[in-house]
Amino acid sequence: MAGAPLSGAEAEIREARQALAYEVQTAYLELLLARELVALNESLATTATQFREAAQKRFDVGDVPRVEVDRASLEAARADKELLKSRSEARIREAELDEFLGRDATSPTALADKLEFRPIETKEKELIVQALEQRPEIRAAQAELRARESEVRLAGADRLPDLSVQGKRNSVRSDGRNAVMLVLSVPLFDQGALRGEASALTSDAAEQAALCRELERRIRLQVVTPLAHVQQARASVERYERELVPQTEQVTQTIQRGFDAGASTMLDVLEAQRTLRSVQTEYRQAIADYLKAVVELNHATGATRSEGE
Repeated sequence: MAGAPLSGAEAEIREARQALAYEVQTAYLELLLARELVALNESLATTATQFREAAQKRFDVGDVPRVEVDRASLEAARADKELLKSRSEARIREAELDEFLGRDATSPTALADKLEFRPIETKEKELIVQALEQRPEIRAAQAELRARESEVRLAGADRLPDLSVQGKRNSVRSDGRNAVMLVLSVPLFDQGALRGEASALTSDAAEQAALCRELERRIRLQVVTPLAHVQQARASVERYERELVPQTEQVTQTIQRGFDAGASTMLDVLEAQRTLRSVQTEYRQAIADYLKAVVELNHATGATRSEGE
């Protein structure tokens, strides 16, 4: 009975730590994504500038009209705007992570990881068992149930006769020998109150058992939901890697070569570059979504990290 409050307090500490770990890992991934997008936009801005310069040279020799140069300049300006936006987003994400870490925001935060897709094995039954074993709230609820059951047993013991053995020197006997006595203490009064108390404690234990079953049901659902997110995000990333990114890169390269050979227009190249930028951005976002779903799943199972993070 006395151990239940201690178990509850320890469970609250573990739950708070896991919640903080979840927030920090999510903020870390947000910053990782933001910096990846900065690097991507820097590369795209450089490419757009080079393309604008190439268009200017072709206009100078009379190969393209002035409108082609204007389009290339507009695309370069858009790329510069996206770069500034991504840098601003990265600074915001860094400040959020620094706040969680309690570190000085005046110096840049060094990240040890890259935004990489590392799929993990996800087996629903094993994850549910892990959650029921590791989640601190279910462990605290089970400790409380054990305490309630102990109270019921203790109340039942109060209604039983108490047999004790006593030994003492008998001063009446002339031989001065010790005497051993069996003492039976029988509760004679207030049996109704004892029965009422035992009944109330039994009801409390039954209620706590029901709460444990409800908590187990809720934990199962909390595992199934992020597991579905992980599986969906994984399928999305794999499709980008298998189809969308390679196809978009191939089409862009083909149109670029066609433009150099005079078979494609400036507008074709600009459209291809915009599509490539969009697909590459979506691909990195899909990886980040997958990693965040893994963090969410780890939190649901009571784990802090896994090989997929």
